[in-house]
Amino acid sequence: MVPIINTWFEALLPTVLVVLFMLICIFTLDPQDVRARRLLGTVASVITLQYLVWRLFGDTMPEWGWWSVWPIVFVCFEVLNTLNGVFGNFSLMKHVNRTPEADQHEKRLRAMPPGDLPFVDVLIATYNESWDVLEKTVLCAKNMTYPNFKVWVCDDSRREWLEEKCKEYGVGYIKRKDNSHYKAGNLNNAFAVTKADTNVEFIMILDADFCARPNFLWRTVGFFQDPKVG
Repeated sequence: MVPIINTWFEALLPTVLVVLFMLICIFTLDPQDVRARRLLGTVASVITLQYLVWRLFGDTMPEWGWWSVWPIVFVCFEVLNTLNGVFGNFSLMKHVNRTPEADQHEKRLRAMPPGDLPFVDVLIATYNESWDVLEKTVLCAKNMTYPNFKVWVCDDSRREWLEEKCKEYGVGYIKRKDNSHYKAGNLNNAFAVTKADTNVEFIMILDADFCARPNFLWRTVGFFQDPKVG
């Protein structure tokens, strides 16, 4: 019994140490510090690549032959997925803090007369989500404190009860006769409906389970004064 316990302990010890290291980093390092992000990203990448080396050069590879085509294809996809994770770690190491710029834009916009603020259409794309999910999204969108916007629920399921709910909550409702091109088709159909309002300058798109913060538009619309932002 003792050798079995020792074997399990030896096998799990590296994992336990890595988890403890990550927890210590998470609770002690500043996530805004680029050095901390690089440290965690590098450690995670090294561990991931170590797994990949073990997977390719250990005893897990199938024997070569026509009968092993599927296992080899599976390994290829596993390699691609693992490398994708490593590249993701490196992309997360980079951090740009836009808070000061957002503060400046919000201050500038709040100083403008409400009628001069750009108008925004807020589109909520939905297919089969229940009202328990959609209600939170609709209410959060409606409760944004920005003065110039309208909320539209883009229903790709043509649900009569949802149309009634939209009337009850005072938001726009858009449906179409088919589901061609899925979500993209749903949004393009909404663009065709809402473009009749020539005052619209920006479009904000929400999934059915997204809850916008009350000041979201205040802190984002201002960035578009830069013609390079799109």
